[in-house]
Amino acid sequence: AAQAAQAAQADEAAPGSGAAPPVAVGQGVETAVEDALPRFLRAAWAAVVSDLDGTVTNVGRKLLQDKSVPWQIRIRRAQALRCLGEVFSEAGARASAASTDGLRGLSSEAAKATLQEAAVGCVRTSASKGGA
Repeated sequence: AAQAAQAAQADEAAPGSGAAPPVAVGQGVETAVEDALPRFLRAAWAAVVSDLDGTVTNVGRKLLQDKSVPWQIRIRRAQALRCLGEVFSEAGARASAASTDGLRGLSSEAAKATLQEAAVGCVRTSASKGGA
């Protein structure tokens, strides 16, 4: 992207120099963005996973160390959390087995399709909440 910006500046500085026309520079920027899209999604996913991990850890700690309830209740909470964790682990294993390589093997086209699908889902969710 930085190279494309430098090329655009060179175009403006020397219009008769025979440098690439602005359309070609725009296509170069678009190509660079498309190439970077899978890496961006992996980074965003890593941030979401990290945030969720911290949140779940804090919630679990508060549920299990709540001194305002008897120890029997805390034991039941621990058992329920274990069960919930097993359900999520099994679902994650099935999802990993179903996808070929997860986000690691995401192509630019697949990344675009994933983002479009997410955007459409957000719009539908937003519309259903606004209309209800």
